[in-house]
Amino acid sequence: MPRTLRLYLAFGLILCSYVLLIPGLLQPFMSLVVEVKVLSFNARLMDETRSLWGTAMALYGDGHQLVAVLILTFSTLVPVLKGVLLMLWYFLPMPLWSQRCYWVYQGLSKWSMADVFVAGVIISFLAMQAEQHVQATLLEGFYFFLGFCLLSVLSAQLLPPCESASPPQG
Repeated sequence: MPRTLRLYLAFGLILCSYVLLIPGLLQPFMSLVVEVKVLSFNARLMDETRSLWGTAMALYGDGHQLVAVLILTFSTLVPVLKGVLLMLWYFLPMPLWSQRCYWVYQGLSKWSMADVFVAGVIISFLAMQAEQHVQATLLEGFYFFLGFCLLSVLSAQLLPPCESASPPQG
């Protein structure tokens, strides 16, 4: 595939991935229902549906500020910063600054945990489904966030390696 076409495709995928990130953060992510049978009655202990953002805010409000900050940092702040750096790399006319943006992007990529987060949610979901008194349902926010992860990883694979990191001219 020609280099310029790869760059345009990567740029388009980056934009699409960040369009998916917003509903991925704000739409309901997972629903949990916990019911136990007491004598002959079913008692519902928990019935919650939350977005990723809502979960982080609830954790923050419940005194788990560190966990909330880590979730928001590695699922939101780092991916958004990576997108900004890639767009700067793409549009900056100065090759030195453009290359520096790309190098910072490469360094941040090691700290982006969005894909690991998705894997953790899937494992948790499967573990909860194994419990007969727990009903877990993945909702649209999860699928938007998964789409964000997949498209951002794919877009990064289309970009040239760091040593040739310069946007197309003209």
